[in-house]
Amino acid sequence: MCVKTEVDGPKLIVKNTFICVDGVQELSPVSKQRVRAKTADVATSLADYALDAEEETSEGDSSSSRDFTFEEEESCRLIQCIVKNTFICVEEEASSPVNQQRARAKTAYAATSWESDLSEGDDKSTLGLVIEDAECCQRAQHAIESGASDRQAIVADLHGRVREAARLPHAHKVLEAVMRHTTGVEAAFIASELLGHGRDALLDVFTSSVICRLLEHSPADWGTVLLVDELLTGDVATLCCHKCGHDVATAIVLNGIPRQAAQVVFALHSNPQRFARHRFASKVVEAALRAVSVDGSDVLARELIAQPGTVVSLACHNFGVHVVRALLESPRYSKQVLHFLFKTLKRLSKDKYGRELMRELGLAPVMAMN
Repeated sequence: MCVKTEVDGPKLIVKNTFICVDGVQELSPVSKQRVRAKTADVATSLADYALDAEEETSEGDSSSSRDFTFEEEESCRLIQCIVKNTFICVEEEASSPVNQQRARAKTAYAATSWESDLSEGDDKSTLGLVIEDAECCQRAQHAIESGASDRQAIVADLHGRVREAARLPHAHKVLEAVMRHTTGVEAAFIASELLGHGRDALLDVFTSSVICRLLEHSPADWGTVLLVDELLTGDVATLCCHKCGHDVATAIVLNGIPRQAAQVVFALHSNPQRFARHRFASKVVEAALRAVSVDGSDVLARELIAQPGTVVSLACHNFGVHVVRALLESPRYSKQVLHFLFKTLKRLSKDKYGRELMRELGLAPVMAMN
């Protein structure tokens, strides 16, 4: 229940008000139940609501009672009403209530759309997209994903703020929503605003995620191509071994234009065995082995199985075993890899990663006999 009065000055709204009845021995059982009250003469200003010191007594004191009307038929027989659990909201509040005990606030006229939020004023830092605020970003993301009419206003509000938004945990999701649910032309500003900052400045966990989404949705866009070229400047192998950069390198192999994908794969040729065992680079190696159409992926596979014992060594490594799984998916090299594994069943049976791989291949009974 909410009772609202239209008067000048700060207004009070009594919400969720329940009453307890005192001295109701004559009432029927129905009337003794807890009933919801309706405010008859609610205080319409802070001054009316203020209580003197002697009035602020216990909840059961009749001096704190207010006049109420009731929906119950026997309300005329009530002797005394005590207001309990009453919370108030102050509209156009100029100052805090005199009695500042526990109070719960609620916005009376919350904005119901992005446009109504912007109509309050022109200050983007307070009334537009507040990229530091999680709730604001979630609301903006939902508006973009649902195709709301105010989607264009949100996209316009992101212009000039991409670099800052890409580094924040909630704002970067708004950028990703723009890429997924708008046209390439509308989202082109994201890549262009990330240009010129240098590779090291873009390899944080949230910005790298934005770049991966760019590669998924617009890899051939001129802005994305220029941005990826900037990331590939310098030592590409270092990018593959980076905590966040390896995700970008993997996205380049899987989604980038052929020239850029091949540049990453050929960087792995310098030391394929090391990269296949690396915590992060091994994921790039996996992607390169599965992307058979990329130049250099076939050469990389041959280098990994060229020396005797390399396959079983990888199969007994916590990261290398994932590379072996990728080799087993290769139409050209899967039989050869499987042959190497059969020859070393005894060694594989002594290693937990090797045993797990053999179970996946259905070779556990053969291992038991050996």
